[in-house]
Amino acid sequence: MAEKYPETPAGAEAFVRAYWSTYDEACQKPSKVPDLKSLAQPECASCKRLSDEIEGWVKKGAHQSGPSARVLKLKSESETDPGVVFALVDQLPGNVVTADGKVIDKISAQQVKMAMTLTWTDSGWKVARIQPYEGEL
Repeated sequence: MAEKYPETPAGAEAFVRAYWSTYDEACQKPSKVPDLKSLAQPECASCKRLSDEIEGWVKKGAHQSGPSARVLKLKSESETDPGVVFALVDQLPGNVVTADGKVIDKISAQQVKMAMTLTWTDSGWKVARIQPYEGEL
């Protein structure tokens, strides 16, 4: 993965976009949760909450019925420290449904600004922290 997302600001931004794409896929196909977990450091509490939520749906035999998130804008912290990427993510409205189509939860639409702290590892980027961000993008 290191070759696909190099240790550069552009590589970090591409990795963040891939993280949210993987999250979106895991919401709809819970078998992809291990892929989502593989993109985060074990100590990333926000990442764990995201994957735990999906795993909670799995225990109920459910998944999200359609797309869940879309990256609208990304900005790297700096050329010298590409490990912080600011993101504007669109949480799309949707339903959490069981295999027979029964709606067990509704997801509200909202836009979320966040700072994503990444670490560079032997296998490439990993999300270390996700926190709210109030600045401009």
